[in-house]
Amino acid sequence: MFSRSAVAAVAVSMVIALSACSGGSGSQGSGDETLTFSTGSELGTLDVVADQVNGTARRLLLGSVVEGLTKVVSDGDKLSWNPLLATSWEQVEPKRWRFKLRDGVTFHDGSTFDADDVVWTISKLADPASAKDSTLATIAGAKKVDDLTVDILTTVPSFFVDRTVAAIGIQPDGWGKDAKAAQNNSIGTGPYKVERVTPAHDTAVLAINDKYWGDVNPYYKKVEMRVVPDTGARLAGLRANETDVAFDLSPDLLDAAPATVTAPSTEIDILRISDAKPALQDVRVRQALNYAVDRDSLTNHLRFGFAQAPHGQGVTPQVHGYNPDLEDYPYDMNKAKELIDQAGAAGAHLTMMCVTEYYGTLGTDTCQTLAASYEKLGLDIKVQLLPRDQWIAQGLLAPQNKVPAPDLFYVQAGSGTLDSTLYLDNYYTCGKVRATFCDEKLRDAAKAAIDLDNVDQQAAAYQKVHAMARDLAPMVWITSPKNAAATQDGIHGQLYSDAYTVYWYEWSGKK
Repeated sequence: MFSRSAVAAVAVSMVIALSACSGGSGSQGSGDETLTFSTGSELGTLDVVADQVNGTARRLLLGSVVEGLTKVVSDGDKLSWNPLLATSWEQVEPKRWRFKLRDGVTFHDGSTFDADDVVWTISKLADPASAKDSTLATIAGAKKVDDLTVDILTTVPSFFVDRTVAAIGIQPDGWGKDAKAAQNNSIGTGPYKVERVTPAHDTAVLAINDKYWGDVNPYYKKVEMRVVPDTGARLAGLRANETDVAFDLSPDLLDAAPATVTAPSTEIDILRISDAKPALQDVRVRQALNYAVDRDSLTNHLRFGFAQAPHGQGVTPQVHGYNPDLEDYPYDMNKAKELIDQAGAAGAHLTMMCVTEYYGTLGTDTCQTLAASYEKLGLDIKVQLLPRDQWIAQGLLAPQNKVPAPDLFYVQAGSGTLDSTLYLDNYYTCGKVRATFCDEKLRDAAKAAIDLDNVDQQAAAYQKVHAMARDLAPMVWITSPKNAAATQDGIHGQLYSDAYTVYWYEWSGKK
């Protein structure tokens, strides 16, 4: 019999009454007619299961149109997960969780929600061809027990599947077989439904679902999303009262906005290192890349205080397995230059791939700043600025797509489920989806820790893996940016540790 301590095998049976959290509760549409928000990245497909890394679609739809089995709830810095489409759950085996489903729920098309829909959705997600968010990488599949009971299977022992399923929007059985329909519409069980999407996918409108199963009273009758690629234009639209909320603004523009909503993040912005080139196979070079990061300057001047220190690891303090004894590499250009010279790496040609959207201008500004610092060490850095789709295909999923990975790849990664498992599995186990660095000792330690079926033993083992990784420097840990959105004065809403989790029925207020 495996040990799960106090975390797992706890059946949760309470029923949550989902209400607006920002003082805007009342009858449906009791406030302004429409909440309008702008975002920088293209909408892409509305099938948020087939394309899990589509942050714009997730922000628009997840939790509002398509719902998970559970819902994340924030109380200051503390996160918890409550029932939603599932009413209770328990871990019945190290790699199997059983969920009891809510009865009487219908989709927007009138079909009845049951176990077949969960199995269909999870099967789509588990398909190797799907573009998975790293949070969901260890989901292996699902099996129907009865119409209102389903087992979710994982590839490794997992103590927090109840958290993971909050990020999986359940679709009707068979949804997505018609790719065109799934591209341009989304069918879920949520309090909003898709009213229209423009052919260019630059505007989308949600309208209240009058037949919603739950007890929520959205303040806004409609939610409108506008894709505005230019960050300055997004701020200008907010100031001109054309929009109510603006996402993906650079910190200097956030600082100039009428008001902001922020939340602590569980993400770290990193440079993932590829060990394909001899220079980066030398630990001294990888350590030098970390020594050359002026985190204080990045936090204070580039991020205007909207960031925290990463403490030499890829997860934040509230995460299972976080090591409180680790610290960042100190900023020391002399030490960095010394290590580069010792390794004979001066003049090495390295590519650094960054995205031109998706993180506002934060990613590109960070990459340019780091590239300038690395060139002072004698390295030859070529910065590649790519649009989102190319950045994902040629960078993020380069191992999966079997294309040469960039030497340095900028991305934000962490754990919205407050669990180190997925981070270690993605980056330290020499995997085929995300990892571009492989050290056998680190791989073996990470795999052994992931396979533990005692939650306390696993946390201690994870701390040791983080310490080992800190010394090996398989990546550059930069900062932990805060999640933030600019708003009109009087607009209230809730952000979460995941930058793309937004429940629009929690938002309220007038301009």
